[in-house]
Parts: sequence; structure tokens; C-alpha cells
Amino acid sequence: MSLSLRAIAATSIVVALLHAVPSSAQPPASEGVVLINTFEVLPGRETECLAVWDRAAAFLSQRPGFVSTRLHRALRPDARLQLINVAQWASPAAFQAAVGDPAFRKLSETEACSGSPALYGVVRSL
Repeated sequence: MSLSLRAIAATSIVVALLHAVPSSAQPPASEGVVLINTFEVLPGRETECLAVWDRAAAFLSQRPGFVSTRLHRALRPDARLQLINVAQWASPAAFQAAVGDPAFRKLSETEACSGSPALYGVVRSL
């Protein structure tokens, strides 16, 4: 892969995060929002992907509006989506500000995995 293609691949997660929610979408203030980010991991690159997630989680956990995060691994090794991150944020704006920080962009660059993030609000609960 050429250097320019690597740069494009490395920034794909950040670009996806920045577009995870339209600025007009607002859940009820008391609910906050949930980020669900599914990751496709390149074969043999899970350790690198996990290291990037660890750095990103440590950074984001210190940002205003961060509530919590958990990373889940598929139980089946042949699952297309090997890792799924579920995080809670106080608001879409807090999340957008955190992932828009240039420092976050730099530390989350990787070719080991690609994410598909989106923000969600609770529709129903039991």
C-alpha cells in the first residue's frame, strides 16, 4: 500500500467518527447518547488494533462529556466484526468535540482495523 493510501486508510476511522451524528440530532438531555462502533480487524492485526483502542479510550475518557466505554470481542473467530465498542457520552456535541481534537486524530491512526461508528439514543428499554 502506498504512503498516500496508508494515510487515507489511517484517517478513515476519524472521518467516520466525525460524521457519526448530524449536529441537529439531539436525544433527551437525561439520556445522553450511545456510541456503537463496529470494527473489522485485518488478520493478525488484533493486537495493534487493541493498542490503538487503548490509547484512544484513555484520551477520550478524560474529555468532557465522556461517561463510559466497553470493548467487546466476538466469540466466533470467523465473525466479520471482531470488535465492537459501546460507549456512553453526555451529548453528541461532547462526542464530536472529543473526536474532533487533533490529538485524538493522531493517536487513533491505524491500518490494523476500520471502524463504522454511529451515535444512538434509547428508543425502548426493559
